[in-house]
Amino acid sequence: MAHAWMEEFSGDSTLCRNKLSINPLKETDMILLERGFCHCEKQKNHQQCQQQAAHSPKSMVQKPEWNTHEEVKEVPAPSSYLHKSSNTQEEVKEVHVKENVPAPSSYLLKSSGLKSLFVKASGVSVSIQVDVSNTKVDYLINSACEKLGVKAQDTYAVLCGKVLDYDKSLSEYLLYQNSTVEIRYRGRAGQLNWDKKFNVNDTVLYYDVNLDPALQNAGIQAFQYARFFSDFSSYNIQKVLMHVTEQHRAGWSYDGGFNSQNIIFHDGAVSIENIPVVAFDKDPCARDYTSLYNIFSTRFGPVYPVHFDHLLEFLRTCPCGVNSRKDAIVAFVTNHPSIETYVDRMKQLMILDNVVHRHPAHLQANIQAMAAYASHASLRASMGPYAYAWKGSAQLVPELNNVLIYQPPGKPLQWKNPLYTDNAKGCLHFANNFLKHARNRFPEEQIEAAFALHMKNFLPKILQGLAELADRTPNRQYINDM
Repeated sequence: MAHAWMEEFSGDSTLCRNKLSINPLKETDMILLERGFCHCEKQKNHQQCQQQAAHSPKSMVQKPEWNTHEEVKEVPAPSSYLHKSSNTQEEVKEVHVKENVPAPSSYLLKSSGLKSLFVKASGVSVSIQVDVSNTKVDYLINSACEKLGVKAQDTYAVLCGKVLDYDKSLSEYLLYQNSTVEIRYRGRAGQLNWDKKFNVNDTVLYYDVNLDPALQNAGIQAFQYARFFSDFSSYNIQKVLMHVTEQHRAGWSYDGGFNSQNIIFHDGAVSIENIPVVAFDKDPCARDYTSLYNIFSTRFGPVYPVHFDHLLEFLRTCPCGVNSRKDAIVAFVTNHPSIETYVDRMKQLMILDNVVHRHPAHLQANIQAMAAYASHASLRASMGPYAYAWKGSAQLVPELNNVLIYQPPGKPLQWKNPLYTDNAKGCLHFANNFLKHARNRFPEEQIEAAFALHMKNFLPKILQGLAELADRTPNRQYINDM
């Protein structure tokens, strides 16, 4: 009401509103005067207000624009007031209990009924369909954890920043279609070490791409598929690599003193705890890489996802030594093809094919750098410094061979694509054509998986060579960007 405008006076305990008197008086002013209040500007005018009220006829009193709290309690609320959209759940329940009528459907919780909910744990989401009206939070979490292959113990669920009670029904929370409930681990104050983080089954760690017979090696009788890291594994492996390489770039190293128990995941970040740091140098760097090699190979061996054996060999040998802290090498390690998506690997191959020849002065150096790891030294000695024998592998896979021997209309039977040279650049151009022109009946994911599997480690090898070239040669920023 008008309490914010009033000031308390001593004596007759009247309160005066800082407004001039209004004539005629309103009914609310009459009530105030009866209770020792007035709206006059000064206390000395209070008697004048009383006299004015005594001589004001009832017909002159204006009706108030709104009622006091006490008056509202005495008057039953019209039904039109009950259907406002801003009523809370408690208000709606109270009204219908008093009137003894069923609640309209518009008042029912939006979280009732059969709904599909997303449950996210360890960076992976699954869809769970539940009847929200008679399902407990505990059942939802256990079902999701079983589907994800993770343990439900020592977890808690969060919806829009609010922690859910496992003993309550889902209908007590505001859930919409496709709402996401996040599962978090309590661990050590919400932290998990490497062993607990990766204490999951293979369906969470990897995913397999089954290959069509036309995309399989014809010389192998067994059914062939390509295995890759899941988003969960790729994300967390990358986080670990980024943390270690960031320390290296800052001039520090753990000197290989950490193990899987020291790698801690918390709040979307990674840290290595309880291990002192030393100044960065090639030997401490090599020992850090060796520790990572031991941790990775123990958890993911002995059969590794596509390209991961290349990353492990890089960590085991630390070929770049003291230069491992340079931007190009760090970018290569933290974005290794083994932890990238198939879309990213396709983009890298296509962009490389279109970029390496656009700098004529760099062309031969780029080709030689790509061949440094893509081919064996004996082959380069016999076929030239840029040699890379890749056609034999392509000829063993029917669909790869179809693209290799494709003859445009009007070309003679003996025609061969002159761009398919016996070096890494020729293989790169073939990769671009294969990813674009393989038959449409094959999904893109299968096409990329077939190339990655049969042209073993071609992409990580040429990227490593280019990264080392960019590290020691100026004006190679376009390689870092890739």
